[in-house]
Amino acid sequence: VTFAPGETIIQQGMPGRNVYIVVDGNPVFFEKDSIKREVKLEGELKPGDTFGEVALLYACPHSATVTAPPGAKVTTWALNQKVFHTLMRTDAFEKRKLLADALTQVHPFAQLR
Repeated sequence: VTFAPGETIIQQGMPGRNVYIVVDGNPVFFEKDSIKREVKLEGELKPGDTFGEVALLYACPHSATVTAPPGAKVTTWALNQKVFHTLMRTDAFEKRKLLADALTQVHPFAQLR
């Protein structure tokens, strides 16, 4: 997905729909303070960085607003909730299998096979 200069990608307080992986550009993220009056720049993302995953993992609203910077486009991969959760489950299953395989190599756990 390509976002125009200054375009909002995710909005603080809104529900999460996608996880984004930055491909090109440097999106910036902002957060309103606890009084909700002052918006402060929190940082800049670079290619390879991800954002939006916390809202999907914990079924909570976005904690910050992410935009394409003024004067520059941002290109991302966008993974919807279903794809993201499938990848997370697959990754967890593979890690669990690797751990179980490793434990079978330890004498007291050899009977786990």
